[in-house]
Amino acid sequence: MVTSDTARATGLMTWLWRTSAVLFTVWGIVHVLAGVMTMSQLLSGRAVDAVHAITPRSDRSLVDIDYPDAVIAILCQHGFNLAWVGVVVTVAAVFMWRRSGSAFWLAAITGGLLDLGYFIFIDLGGFAEPPGPQMTYICAAAIITGGIAATRQTRARGRTGVARPEADASHETDSTPTEHG
Repeated sequence: MVTSDTARATGLMTWLWRTSAVLFTVWGIVHVLAGVMTMSQLLSGRAVDAVHAITPRSDRSLVDIDYPDAVIAILCQHGFNLAWVGVVVTVAAVFMWRRSGSAFWLAAITGGLLDLGYFIFIDLGGFAEPPGPQMTYICAAAIITGGIAATRQTRARGRTGVARPEADASHETDSTPTEHG
């Protein structure tokens, strides 16, 4: 028999997983597009446009220079990294919709670390404009909601390394001590 508390907990878990999945999908798609646009601009000889798109609050006249091929290559690598991490996070979000904790951790680590670098060097450096900072908030919200869902799911399944028979009503226990105490 499903109690109202169990139904509420299940509804909350579904909401947490799906909210995180939607947020990561938005974040991922935006980063795929940003990566493709960055590489496209760089490879078509519009490096100034690419640099200014990455750091929109920078003085355009200061970034309007003839970039050496090595700098173009580094910036192309940046665009490639934006794109592949965006793809990974978007694909992971599909599996998160189905409550995959592994997919959450993959999205949180790859997307979170990419966004951390952006936050440190672009946001805090004063070079960001929308939608850049908003993507950081979206990523953080996805990590928080997904992290809560993944942690609750893991605890409910008893994968914390501590015996938790109360998490599974069908599990019978005896009074003998376990190795955990």
